[in-house]
Amino acid sequence: MPIHIIRDELKGRAKIRAEKLRKKAYLERRKLDPGFRDETNTSSITTLLRTAAINLDRNDLDVTIYEERLEKDLFNDPVHLKGRSVECLSRYMPLRLAEEVYRLLLDTTEEEVQYDCS
Repeated sequence: MPIHIIRDELKGRAKIRAEKLRKKAYLERRKLDPGFRDETNTSSITTLLRTAAINLDRNDLDVTIYEERLEKDLFNDPVHLKGRSVECLSRYMPLRLAEEVYRLLLDTTEEEVQYDCS
């Protein structure tokens, strides 16, 4: 296996691990201080889209265009996307990315309500 493929794979895994640790730290901080707000520059939508792209082995995918499309319709937080169908999500991004985003959102919610996008 070429070294650059191994390096890219390790980078992708490191990003996923870092994101999981960031989320865990955020949740722990929220438990200790309910008034805490995450003040990072990266929006949660960006993080969600990047995680989905990494899961699809597309570390090089620029997700900013999809983030902008979502924000045009005021989807500023992953909570706003919960319950949306894959068909709805695919209006803003490629289908495979939409399917992965949908899967990630299902992993974080207990209810499986689907809203029509129209």
